[in-house]
Amino acid sequence: MPRLSREVIEELLDEMNRVVVDYPSRVERTGKTITELIEGTACFPGGTGLWRGDVYAGALPLHFPERPILFIGHNFDSISAHARAKENKGEVKSVFWNNLKGFLKDAGDLDPAECFFTNALMGLKSDKPDGTMPGCTGYQEQCQTFLLRQIEVVAPKAIVTLGRDAAIQRRKAHRLSNSVAVIKFVEIMHPSARPKDQRPNHREWMAIQGQKIRSLLT
Repeated sequence: MPRLSREVIEELLDEMNRVVVDYPSRVERTGKTITELIEGTACFPGGTGLWRGDVYAGALPLHFPERPILFIGHNFDSISAHARAKENKGEVKSVFWNNLKGFLKDAGDLDPAECFFTNALMGLKSDKPDGTMPGCTGYQEQCQTFLLRQIEVVAPKAIVTLGRDAAIQRRKAHRLSNSVAVIKFVEIMHPSARPKDQRPNHREWMAIQGQKIRSLLT
């Protein structure tokens, strides 16, 4: 029987609140309940991690995708960007999502509704979204424990990591868990990669990322 999206997201939030308790001083927590999350398409933990349509304020789908493709980024965003996304009720028009949608199209029109989008590190950075996440005693270990729990709850058929830092976190999970080690995976570039990394040109760069995803699914 299909799982209800609300119940799965609530389980993830409960586990996040239980496991990740030590946040660095410059890192803000995201919402603890569904009503506190971004109301529209946005990665977990800022949003629900589910595709809620190519519009702002898209509705939460009734059912959670069965054995979805799990996309893992490094961290959600900055405090200010998270506040804007909450006000806009979604992130779907951002560079990140525009490029990610292009990746999925080049992967053979992979339906984003059959995916779950999350991050390895919880919380919001105080400055720019990229770069090293601040740390404190226990934080990285707790996020790693929760990443393992996320994978267990989501039960994906494959994992796609977005960028180098997310790939490192998945590799750690791979070493810690036999159940993670048997899940197929591929490492691609982050959808928000700077133009200098989009070689030889933006369009071909996008196609390469999509082809990597497609190779995972064939």
